[in-house]
Amino acid sequence: MADNGITLSVLAGLDVDAKKSGLAKEDRDKLVAKLSEEAHKFAVLKPYDVGPRMLELLTDALRKPVAEALGEIWKQRKELREAAAKGKDKPNVKADVDLVEHSATWTLKPSITVKVTSAPPPVPTVTLVLDVEVKFALHGVRMVIDRAHITKFVSGKLKSTVEIRYKDFPLAATFEKELDLAGELVLPGGGIDLS
Repeated sequence: MADNGITLSVLAGLDVDAKKSGLAKEDRDKLVAKLSEEAHKFAVLKPYDVGPRMLELLTDALRKPVAEALGEIWKQRKELREAAAKGKDKPNVKADVDLVEHSATWTLKPSITVKVTSAPPPVPTVTLVLDVEVKFALHGVRMVIDRAHITKFVSGKLKSTVEIRYKDFPLAATFEKELDLAGELVLPGGGIDLS
């Protein structure tokens, strides 16, 4: 997890961040109920209350640091690759890069596997593959690139929306969050690697 805990699970509202923002209890309960409902479509899981455990597994699957996700997206941006290439092997080359308006969508397909260990052998196993779509919108971002790494955000906001679906049906309301990149997103290690 990143030093400050800003992961995709925080953006989805599944983990609570330092501001105590996350899914309301009512919304969390609805998500657990939807996960249970989908699991109960499998006869072997009908007698079991697997919703809470499935939510734990989904949350764990989304504990990818936002900085890593942004790095994977930004490696595809020409101006960032060019700035990174100029300073990759040179100790004193830094670049300030501005992204006035930028948006990107990132899709994950976490799977949740449920094994009914209390059932007689063979142990029944069910896997549900979810779709999690994370939309990033960046506004007024200024970052410092040093030795092919984004080492610091000087300014900018990141607005995100996260949708969780199973077989194209939403499991929860879209969760929106806004981060002040300079103040809230701590970059791990040497920063976001763009090489």
